[in-house]
Amino acid sequence: MRSNNDDYDLGREIERSRLIRGEYGTVFENHGIAYAIFGGIVVVSIILCVLLNDLGIW
Repeated sequence: MRSNNDDYDLGREIERSRLIRGEYGTVFENHGIAYAIFGGIVVVSIILCVLLNDLGIW
């Protein structure tokens, strides 16, 4: 049975191998996508909180 730590380690190993091979663009692109998704979730959450607060629902 695999744990979440194994998946994390596998991802780190893939990233490390890409850096060793010089595929910096792929690594930075993946990081950018992850930050964009996280940022989008935060922005949508803030907008929903403000909207629900203005409507008096929350």
